[in-house]
Amino acid sequence: ELNPIEQFWAILKGNVKRDKPKDVETLISRIIEASEAVPVEYTKNTIQHSVNQFDNCRNKVAI
Repeated sequence: ELNPIEQFWAILKGNVKRDKPKDVETLISRIIEASEAVPVEYTKNTIQHSVNQFDNCRNKVAI
């Protein structure tokens, strides 16, 4: 996956789904907690990976 936001959402959804929220308030707080738990370094790395692979994709090189 070369779209960093998709990787972020995958982690976020996994963290939220672990214990199914019983109500909207719990869901909202789980989303906030899960988003704050994603390390900034992970986000930077996924973005950098996409940037690094951009030329390969543009040139139709398998990644």
